[in-house]
Amino acid sequence: MTRYALLVAIMCIALVHIHGLPVPTNKFFLVFVLLLAEFVNMLFFDGGIALVFNTLFVIAFCKRGLKQLFTATFWTLLLTSVFVVLCSKLGILEDRVNIRVLGTQTGAFFSGVYRRHTFGFLVQNQLPNTFLVIYLLSVIIYKEKYSIIFDFLLLPIDYILLLIFGARTSFALVAATIISHIITLFMEKKKIFFDCSKSSRIPFIFLLCSVLSLGLCLLYSNESNAIKKLDLIFNNRLRLGNNALSYYGIKLFGSGKTSGTYSGALMNNTVDNGYVILFIQYGLFIGIFVLLLWTWVAIIVKRDAYWKLAIIAFSLLNIIDSYLTSYLAIPFICVLLNKDDLIIIRTHLRAQMYLFVNVKEEDRTTSEVVIN
Repeated sequence: MTRYALLVAIMCIALVHIHGLPVPTNKFFLVFVLLLAEFVNMLFFDGGIALVFNTLFVIAFCKRGLKQLFTATFWTLLLTSVFVVLCSKLGILEDRVNIRVLGTQTGAFFSGVYRRHTFGFLVQNQLPNTFLVIYLLSVIIYKEKYSIIFDFLLLPIDYILLLIFGARTSFALVAATIISHIITLFMEKKKIFFDCSKSSRIPFIFLLCSVLSLGLCLLYSNESNAIKKLDLIFNNRLRLGNNALSYYGIKLFGSGKTSGTYSGALMNNTVDNGYVILFIQYGLFIGIFVLLLWTWVAIIVKRDAYWKLAIIAFSLLNIIDSYLTSYLAIPFICVLLNKDDLIIIRTHLRAQMYLFVNVKEEDRTTSEVVIN
């Protein structure tokens, strides 16, 4: 009953706050339709209450200021993660350890024996994935003020997390994101700007990842050596995704919050892919809406190099875990109703002004800087 009381309270806050605000009608309509679908999923298809909470929070945060939200989320995730690890070290929370022996299927670098800890978390890759999200939040908060030296210090921390948790894909994704960010910062410091508005393919990264995830799971076959090797690289995610899709299917409003998890009908199966489990648990209708909202977020921020980096990394993270509808996604989704926030447009403004100032004198009469 407490959860439903909180739900009603957040709904009232959202309705009172949104009243009288100049909200973007088209985006608000999409979010409202999604909210109705979530209520149907929650009441009649055992979809759970979490997604409704998250959507209401996005509505309530309209026109509130994204930097405060990102900063609060950053410190909350950082401090609570440290707290959980400390509780594990003090024996308050259990540190479950299992052994993973890796061959050379992903290269000699990753081969060996790993003692994989949880340090009080549910699964071994939870803290490495949270580390990536915390890093992405800091990238957006500090943008060009971020220190390249700090990036280089994070790379050995990423390697230590690999040794402790044995999460190969998380390690590779974090390392690739940090290196990409170093390149972005270097270009910023050297005043190398590109017209980010021409990056027309970036907004469709979520749709691409969803098609790729669903396609590979559906194509999985024991008779295909190539698919089986790829499945080994992704730790059996393709096989487990194929089994879950075969059993649950993709229904209009989903199969419920436990489907695709160890608590569901397939007790030896869990789907560690955000795109696949989105359609299994929430169904075709909500799944498509969620992907459209994420695509819209990517369109809004596509002119900012730091935001683009964060969006690409977050979309790839959901190939190995499920965060599209989690509380970790709330700050990013809040972009929908706060597209004119300074944290989104300031880097693009700086880049456009620099390009404008450096236009040749004879071309300035025909030059135009368009800032939307």
